[in-house]
Amino acid sequence: MGLFLSKHLEFKLFTIYLSKHKYLKVMQNQQEMFTPEQIEEKKAELMEFYKEQIEVLQLQKDYETLATEIEELRARRLMAQMRQAQIMAPRPEEGDDAPETPEETEEIKKRILRKEK
Repeated sequence: MGLFLSKHLEFKLFTIYLSKHKYLKVMQNQQEMFTPEQIEEKKAELMEFYKEQIEVLQLQKDYETLATEIEELRARRLMAQMRQAQIMAPRPEEGDDAPETPEETEEIKKRILRKEK
């Protein structure tokens, strides 16, 4: 659900950005037609828009930071569990005569079944 909201928010912000960007291009093309007062008014509107978006983006940044920290903690916990399992596992003995492959196991069975005279 969080990923969907994040993607949806990104799409909405991108759409708003594009519409504002197109608005700026039109404004730049028609700059000769605007008075300096109108230009200042439009700049003020644009600045207000960006201030509103900063609040939204700050919340998204906080969300993403928390999600990243949670994933890092999960990975650390998993690594600790793996280390603990390795420590608790019995170590194979160096000089152990236990067969290592199925072929060696079969060979040992054949030797045991032979009768010595």
